Amino acid sequence: MLSARPFPYHHYHARLDPMTLSMRFHSALLLAVALAACSSDPAKPVDRTPSAAAQQLVLEKDPGEASGVVRAKAMRPEGRVVIVGRVAGLSDGTAAFRLMDATLPFCGESDQSNTCPTPWDYCGESEPRRIAHAVWVEARDAAGQPIATPSLPGLRLLDKVKVVGELVDDDEHHLVLVASGIHRVERPDLPAHVQLPN
Repeated sequence: MLSARPFPYHHYHARLDPMTLSMRFHSALLLAVALAACSSDPAKPVDRTPSAAAQQLVLEKDPGEASGVVRAKAMRPEGRVVIVGRVAGLSDGTAAFRLMDATLPFCGESDQSNTCPTPWDYCGESEPRRIAHAVWVEARDAAGQPIATPSLPGLRLLDKVKVVGELVDDDEHHLVLVASGIHRVERPDLPAHVQLPN
């Protein structure tokens, strides 16, 4: 990288006039900035294409009757379950998200005067209610690890979905819905002031 002073300034100042020194100094600075700009890579767009494994989760056909999150957590059925709710938080880099019971209204759903810019966080509800109405959804690979993917195909925050899977306890005894399929039921119209994250 070029120095801000590309020549030993003290060797020249006695025999060059101040204007010449100033012009040389600023020219050197401009050259250094230009070279730095040329050497840096331009920002590349992030590829958000879902992985092949994530795309296999998509269910085009409605999987049928489904339980709400609250009821499913209370009943704890064994084996295959179908649970309906809204996408209330997405994991970054994995096929996982928070599923909120659809009976709990998101910010602005029932009160049009609510101008919350992030309605998917259900900030109008108390934390105990949010926890009681939510379950963590995770799709796993053959090794039992969350599937890596930049995004989930065809899904965005607050989409109403039916998730097919199995309810299990993780290592910390938290209830997790291990998903084998996801079907989008509906997509709500959000007001103009709501900007979904990329």
